[in-house]
Amino acid sequence: MTMQKATRTLALALVVVAVALAGVALTMLVRSKAPAEPTGVQVVRTPDSGQSTKVVVAARALPAGLPVQALDLEQVERKGAPVGAFLRVEDVVGRSPSQSVSSGSVLTENQFKGGLALALRPGERAIAIPVDELAGAGNRVAPGDLVDVFLSIRDQGDDPRVPAAAAGSQARLLLPRLRVLSYGDRDVDSPALVQGTAPQSREEGNADAPAPQREDRAAAITARAGAGVSRAAATVARSAVLAVPVDGADRLILAAQTGKLFLALRHPGDEGMPDQELFPAPRQVLGLRAGLDDAQRESANSAENRAYAGVDSAGLLGRNGQAAAKPQPSPAADRPIRSAAPTGGRLEIIRGSQSGSTSP
Repeated sequence: MTMQKATRTLALALVVVAVALAGVALTMLVRSKAPAEPTGVQVVRTPDSGQSTKVVVAARALPAGLPVQALDLEQVERKGAPVGAFLRVEDVVGRSPSQSVSSGSVLTENQFKGGLALALRPGERAIAIPVDELAGAGNRVAPGDLVDVFLSIRDQGDDPRVPAAAAGSQARLLLPRLRVLSYGDRDVDSPALVQGTAPQSREEGNADAPAPQREDRAAAITARAGAGVSRAAATVARSAVLAVPVDGADRLILAAQTGKLFLALRHPGDEGMPDQELFPAPRQVLGLRAGLDDAQRESANSAENRAYAGVDSAGLLGRNGQAAAKPQPSPAADRPIRSAAPTGGRLEIIRGSQSGSTSP
């Protein structure tokens, strides 16, 4: 009896151990099938509907297209914050909403999604030009870079009969220090990165407006340079979108149609600019109306009015509206020249160096 009791006890103990091991194995199997969160990545979870959290709201009405400042924002406790809500004020400062936001509204990512128009500064226009590997500095141009646009063009003069092969050629700097908004299928990352400056005040003359941070912009371009070069090899860029001053858009468009454009990369800290006061301005297509007063003539010098007046191919080539020289007559020795008959009724004929007279 004693032996049977010991055997039963041992068997019962083995069953308990087996059940425990099975439970441990089942637990490990369930854990192995659960998705693991990636290491080093912050996972943002949507708050429960009953949970209260601090979110960023508009302290005043925010117009579309203007950078948001810290005074425009505040943090408030809200229950059931919408997906994509901002939790920190610093994440919103400097960004421009793509739509008007009413006061008290919770700010979300969707309100700040927009196109390239929000990357433009006042007085700039986005213009697309054709590019290839040669014109795009070997496809090393990336969105956010600064470039000089050079023009190479043949000058056939005012005579359309002159063949292109016999025409003269010229190359010159057309527009300096332009920002690249898009190159191929790549766009700028954000307006703040493209502009290279901290957010500007909406009030003119604000002395507290932060100064441009060229070092920060240069560091941002350098940091993403490797990624830009590797992606450039994967896709062939056929166009580049540049931020162009409005009074230079007509020259760029005309140059793209009549000549060949080249983008020359420049360092973001290089602020050298040509002195346009040293050279005559290209002639405009539209002249001013008669009878304008001094104020109206002064207004004609604005960038928008200069762009409206336009430029033609002669002005683009630097001829500045000067008429082409007229062909000079051949010397007298090449052909006879008849003078008017004198009063006495005699006609004088000149041939080379000999002269004679005859009666009519």
